[in-house]
Amino acid sequence: MLETKRLILRKMTPNDVDDLLEIPSDPEAMQFYPQPFDRKMTQAWIERNIQRYAQYGYGLWALIFKENGKLIGDCGLVVQEVDGVEEIEIGYHIRRDLWGQGQFS
Repeated sequence: MLETKRLILRKMTPNDVDDLLEIPSDPEAMQFYPQPFDRKMTQAWIERNIQRYAQYGYGLWALIFKENGKLIGDCGLVVQEVDGVEEIEIGYHIRRDLWGQGQFS
């Protein structure tokens, strides 16, 4: 677990599915994905990240807003294949109502 002034970053758990669902089910937030996620896809997303923690020691972590304890997104490192080569991507997904509000440090 990591903490900043306003956030807690922690590993995702299966219990996060309902809170996280708001983000990947949003068509605008997922405009660069093949489609928005439903509950089952969000559950699989969390399971893949839990597997990444075991396999790589990292993955996307849940972002918890300290002010209210709510999950507001995810961020972290993910291995992606680019032109046949594994590369490490820095990825993040934030609730759309929080976009444009400056740095979440």
